[in-house]
Amino acid sequence: GEYSAFVDSDDWLDGDFYRGIFENTGGTSADILICSRVHRAAGCVQTTAFPPGFYNREKLESSIFPQMIYDMASQRYRITPTLWDKLFRTELLREVYAGVDPGITLGEDAVCTYPCIARSNSLLVLDNSACYHYREDHVSMVNHCDIRLLERVSALAVSMDRQFFGLSDIFDGQI
Repeated sequence: GEYSAFVDSDDWLDGDFYRGIFENTGGTSADILICSRVHRAAGCVQTTAFPPGFYNREKLESSIFPQMIYDMASQRYRITPTLWDKLFRTELLREVYAGVDPGITLGEDAVCTYPCIARSNSLLVLDNSACYHYREDHVSMVNHCDIRLLERVSALAVSMDRQFFGLSDIFDGQI
């Protein structure tokens, strides 16, 4: 299809999730759509610190890129690295995904999400009209102790470096 989406096996979507997303795009054809999520039954919450709306390439470069990954002051992601709360134009996703090391087992969402955003020409942050329901489990892979953690982090760093090679002008020292 024109867009691709990810859903983790233990999560769920509002019954009209995709319809709700596409009805609220305002006719835009953004490369990436970022939706809201429900986390720990806290209600539907934004997955980005950026206000809902359409961001063309100029707005991406001036507003999003300089601070999209992490805000040290608030200690939170400006745009979450997760794949599952976003829809990606399939062509863009395939282009980026081709460069992702299949051996990455930590941060595999981030190594795809942020390069997609960096290469996109437009992004749409949606309001809370359609929500992805994230189920956090204390035995999930993210919360599991791993003796090979340093190795996994190192592999992630190498992969991120490869994905962002040639894009340093976008981040101007932010990486």
